[in-house]
Amino acid sequence: MPSPDPLLLDLTSPLPNLDVDQLRSWARGRTVMISSTMRDLMAEREAVAQTITDLGATPRYFERFSSPGDPAQVYHPEVGRADVYLFI
Repeated sequence: MPSPDPLLLDLTSPLPNLDVDQLRSWARGRTVMISSTMRDLMAEREAVAQTITDLGATPRYFERFSSPGDPAQVYHPEVGRADVYLFI
């Protein structure tokens, strides 16, 4: 029986496929940096962040950790600390 999760896994990739439980196990404790344009993709960014959280990973994206300083000084170190960089 298919999982009720709305998660779409790529079934055409030559890489090994993970079922949802394997993906959750892998994701647990990881940090995922979400990158995209902000204003026009806000709803998508929030949906992706929720899915990442549901999998047990920690989503990170600029509007959640930005500061009044130079964005590059804040953003680049965060990218470097992430386990996964997800570009939408």
